[in-house]
Amino acid sequence: GSSSTAAILNDGYNCIITSSCDSIPTPPLGGNRYVYERRDYYFADDDYLVWPQPYNPSLPHLPFIRHRDFEILDPNRRFLWILPERSDFQIQDTSSCTGLGKLCDIKLHQLQSFHKILADRLLDFEKNLTGSTNTFGRILLTESNTMLQRLEYLAMGFRSTCRTIRATQCILLELEAYVDYRANYECASVDGTLPIMIYDPPRIGTFLFRVEDLQKLRRLKIPHW
Repeated sequence: GSSSTAAILNDGYNCIITSSCDSIPTPPLGGNRYVYERRDYYFADDDYLVWPQPYNPSLPHLPFIRHRDFEILDPNRRFLWILPERSDFQIQDTSSCTGLGKLCDIKLHQLQSFHKILADRLLDFEKNLTGSTNTFGRILLTESNTMLQRLEYLAMGFRSTCRTIRATQCILLELEAYVDYRANYECASVDGTLPIMIYDPPRIGTFLFRVEDLQKLRRLKIPHW
């Protein structure tokens, strides 16, 4: 099919084309680079939560992650992306250690409530499946529950708390993408039909290399390059 946007890479030999977007993000090229955790506890353009990555058929839900630039503008979802302030950190009075504390109850409850919503969605979808329910979603669900218990019961320093919150956010966002993919979109890979969505939020998208993947994501209206 025709493409609406194209860009030549710095090597001068390869180009990227897309028919789904008006712009093209810089692809995370090269396996010979070091990957560094940044101040915000993301890995910049090597992080699949904040930057489109090459499509992995083993993890087809990753392009369905919500787009951060839109999410942080939503007051109902900002808690999934921003780190707490010092005022959200409650110091615990102990005789043996100083400077240890926990995330305040309001912020913790936001994460716990979102976890409960995703758990209900996942279990509701999987109850109609035949065969094993030991899915990747269940693994993410267990991991997020472990991180939430750590935030609730373990006193930590402020930076350790922020790092744990970021890890929890990452797991929850990936779990949401997994549930969205399985429950709302997977049917399109079978019969080509699209589900009826009242509101389909912007997704992070992916870089593709195979025509069959292109055809599938084009039907799903996922950003792709």
